[in-house]
Amino acid sequence: MRQHEFHSSLSPEQVFARLNARATENRYLDPWVGGKMFLYYRKEERFWLSYTGNIPVARGESPFRGNVTAEGSGSLITGTFAPNPRGTLVLSALCFISMLLFRSPLWFAVFGAVLGFAWLHLMAKLIQLPFLGRHKAILKFIEDNLLN
Repeated sequence: MRQHEFHSSLSPEQVFARLNARATENRYLDPWVGGKMFLYYRKEERFWLSYTGNIPVARGESPFRGNVTAEGSGSLITGTFAPNPRGTLVLSALCFISMLLFRSPLWFAVFGAVLGFAWLHLMAKLIQLPFLGRHKAILKFIEDNLLN
């Protein structure tokens, strides 16, 4: 997925103060809380922002994974909606180990792990498609509330 970059005239702490004032803090970004609301969770300079609104097609969570760093007198907000690759790496490693346990040749196990990783990564990206409306709403929230 695409990396998003926003230049804000606010300091990083002001960005987080605005985020706190205009979104609801929810550690688990629970998509079932009901109503149309923005949820966020902060950990140091990183944050996750999600929208629970009734945008058609999908229910669930597809958060914006962002990072706020100081830049001059303001800050730089970068982030993406990309799925976390750790899950695909773990499943791909399990595929590799299981193929070795079943006495597959090493080259076949490596090929299976690479193919498994590519397939799982593609599936993780395709799962994001129903959430495009929410992604647009989250990006608009960032533009409207966290930049000036």
